[in-house]
Amino acid sequence: MSVQISDKGLFVGNHVWFCREGTTIPSTGEAVDNENIPSGEAPDVGCWLKLGEVTKVDLNMDVQTVEVKGPSPCHLETVDEEVTETTTEYTIDIETIPLQARELIFGTQIDTETGVGRIGSSPRVKGWLLWSAVDSDPSVVFTCNVWGILSKEGSTTFGGNDFTKATLKLKQLSSPLENKVQFNK
Repeated sequence: MSVQISDKGLFVGNHVWFCREGTTIPSTGEAVDNENIPSGEAPDVGCWLKLGEVTKVDLNMDVQTVEVKGPSPCHLETVDEEVTETTTEYTIDIETIPLQARELIFGTQIDTETGVGRIGSSPRVKGWLLWSAVDSDPSVVFTCNVWGILSKEGSTTFGGNDFTKATLKLKQLSSPLENKVQFNK
């Protein structure tokens, strides 16, 4: 299943939403996990929290291989390569700090009614990442759905006019639903 949120009202650039593991999906009553993803339609659209104004998304896929050798008249030659492991990480630079990002900066889960969270109690969060890239038309060029672990990278500085914008990192994990990208153009 590939989830998309309508491109109406989206401006040029990257738009990234996150849905935390354990969130109840209104349309099914199921909890979000690697086998259950909310849709981008009502009533599920409220499950997705926008991760602020995204300035950049870097996708890094690390592929580990092993060479397969075969005989030749004088020595063994490489006849193929087999992939033994892939690791995919998404690094997301954000300009504004909404609730989901604030939770990661302080390593907590904030109670939405009281606004209180215990520092260090939840430094990494599993869930679904929804990433849409929008061109100048504006039309969605692609949408990516990824199950993974979201965490904050590096430090964040608060003080006077010196505020370091947050960088978030999602490490892709395996899901029976498969991590997918849908290209629209």
